[in-house]
Amino acid sequence: MNPGLMNRRLQLQVRTLTKDNTGARSESWADAFKVWAEEVSHAAAEAILGDSDRTTEDRVFRIRYQSIIAAGTHRVLYQLKFYDITGIIEEGIRNRMILTCRAVQSLTP
Repeated sequence: MNPGLMNRRLQLQVRTLTKDNTGARSESWADAFKVWAEEVSHAAAEAILGDSDRTTEDRVFRIRYQSIIAAGTHRVLYQLKFYDITGIIEEGIRNRMILTCRAVQSLTP
């Protein structure tokens, strides 16, 4: 692994579920930690579904191994966009991880 290729800074967030006084569940995201990453690939595609145009953006990042990251409970904030982690592959024995991510929301209009 070449650490010089890890030139992207990712903010990882963790999902929290809370209950209010009425018992309704509310989902929120909190900053967990930051990691350096290598961007392995970036793909954007447009699809026409029904009467709406949709753009999907997928990114793949390589990071140092983190045992606490899990798809579904963590997401990535990178370049003002939120990405759901759709897959995690371990490279080596607790050496590196490949995070497959899909854009879900942007902080800019």
